[in-house]
Amino acid sequence: MLRTNLASVILQMATLDLGEPQDFPFLDPPDTRQINDGYRLLQELKAVDAQRAVTSLGRQIAVLPIDPRLARMLLAASHHQSVSEMLIITAFLAAQDPRERPAEAQMQADERHAQFHDPRSDFIAVLNLWNAIRERAAELSNNQHRKWLKENFLSPLRVREWQEMHRQLQDAIADLKLRGNDTPAEYADLHQAILSGFLGGIGALDERREYEGARGSRFVIAPGTPLAAKPPKWVVAASLIETTRLYARMAAAIEPHWIEAVGAHLLKRTYSEPHWVEQRGFVAAFESTSLYGLTLSARRRVNYGHVAAREAQEIFVREALVEGHTSYRAPFLEHNRQLRREIEALEAKVRRRDLLVDEQTQCDFYLSRLPEDVNSIAALEKLLRQGGEPKGAHRWEATPHRLMMQREDLLRRDVADITPAQYPDVWMLEGNALPVQYKFEPGEPDDGATITLPLPLLTMATPAAFSAPIPGWRVEALTELLRAMPKAVRKHFIPAPEHAARAAQTLDPHQDFNSAVAQWMTRESGVAVTTEQIAAADIPAHLRFNFRVIDARGTVLAQGRDVLALKRQVRAKSNDHEPAHVQSVHRSWDFGELAVERVVERRNLRFTIYPTLRDRG
Repeated sequence: MLRTNLASVILQMATLDLGEPQDFPFLDPPDTRQINDGYRLLQELKAVDAQRAVTSLGRQIAVLPIDPRLARMLLAASHHQSVSEMLIITAFLAAQDPRERPAEAQMQADERHAQFHDPRSDFIAVLNLWNAIRERAAELSNNQHRKWLKENFLSPLRVREWQEMHRQLQDAIADLKLRGNDTPAEYADLHQAILSGFLGGIGALDERREYEGARGSRFVIAPGTPLAAKPPKWVVAASLIETTRLYARMAAAIEPHWIEAVGAHLLKRTYSEPHWVEQRGFVAAFESTSLYGLTLSARRRVNYGHVAAREAQEIFVREALVEGHTSYRAPFLEHNRQLRREIEALEAKVRRRDLLVDEQTQCDFYLSRLPEDVNSIAALEKLLRQGGEPKGAHRWEATPHRLMMQREDLLRRDVADITPAQYPDVWMLEGNALPVQYKFEPGEPDDGATITLPLPLLTMATPAAFSAPIPGWRVEALTELLRAMPKAVRKHFIPAPEHAARAAQTLDPHQDFNSAVAQWMTRESGVAVTTEQIAAADIPAHLRFNFRVIDARGTVLAQGRDVLALKRQVRAKSNDHEPAHVQSVHRSWDFGELAVERVVERRNLRFTIYPTLRDRG
């Protein structure tokens, strides 16, 4: 790996404009696989781009008289404040290893070399060796220094070669205006620079204490280094040598996020489970990164808008703007939500789900009006704050009305035939307007129309006051009443819906509903039908009012569809909590003349009082 290879030849040919390698008249032309491998390495080093054109970095690499991988490391060191250390390491790797290990003294050589070892990195061991040689050279004479080298199983000739290569590289980087660092390099900076040249030499330790390497390879750290005894989770190796098995030499412990930073141009990124993060106001996804088949990170949450802007916008619009999963407030949102609530209320009144357009139609409304890069609350705020400044060839007109929906945007069909009189929002009781709430949830206790009844008005409420159904439900109520009658009556009203529609037109709206219906059925069928039969008929619950009795604080005291049962229920609770009533004693009539009736208003409630004998004591 450390000798001149085809990548170097390809790079030199490209910088000298000698044409493509496959067209050059080599005496022994290389095969296509070797050429492709050379280009793949150059792309890894960022020396050529995806179209195999030489980059500016590639031209700098070609200037240095060393293997392209070592040149890449040296250039990367200038960005990691480690040029001084990298000069020593690249010179060492470009020359022959000065450490000797004769067959007759392997153990002694290993013991001597161990003094330079570093538990994390063989590259640091190279720096330790360099520093030791320089320190001894400064302290000893030439002969003594030579003797010291041999005692430590170091080749004087190769040490001089290493030093000469170091000097040459110093001259070469001077032309590139690279400067050495004044302070010692940090471990992370130095090894990230080393990674830039040996991304193909990374490995991750598995459960079998082997390293899973790039492109499916498997290796172990060669003996003779502290890393072999205690292998780290992630390593980078300068060379992979295959003997009985694949061994990594010149290795160092690294962190996977360093690989991500250095090999960003080669990473394979996959994204899963895009989702809306309401608290932070953006669309996130889980990112997994890998390089040469090795997973570097998994399920890391990232901003999906930076990855797939349009898809993130669709999620943002659906979750935040349509479904309302956000605390963000804006006039257009409040307007649109209120309009939607009105239509949903209308659906509850007519008891059908085909008035409001579906969510996708609502999403399309926003998607057709927002720029593609607006896929978060922050981006939306910025757009509205800037007022739609021109962007590129398009201009987004940020007027308050552009994002405000109109009634026709949310309605599937025309609802002009649905009038407020058919579905009143209040029900009158003795001059009091009682609010009516509609709900279309079959099976729920409050399905249908619910009247909120203040406690003081409960005594005034009678079944007759609420016998009439909601006007818009009158035909349905009459249909169900006809079907609920005994067969002797029911057989005269087939089909029931047609007779119910005719009855709805003829019944007197000012007459008690149950009495009017009983009289009409009797008249039309010739069979006697009583008001009590109509009141007790078994019809769907939603066609009869549901009542919610509340106190002055708005607390619900009782709820149900039977007014008389509610009175008994509330009276029972009142007797359980109120103290015994102490009557005052009157010996003579001292109350004055009593009116036939009297109207009293208390807390916006209107009462009509009819004096009785009990009022007289």
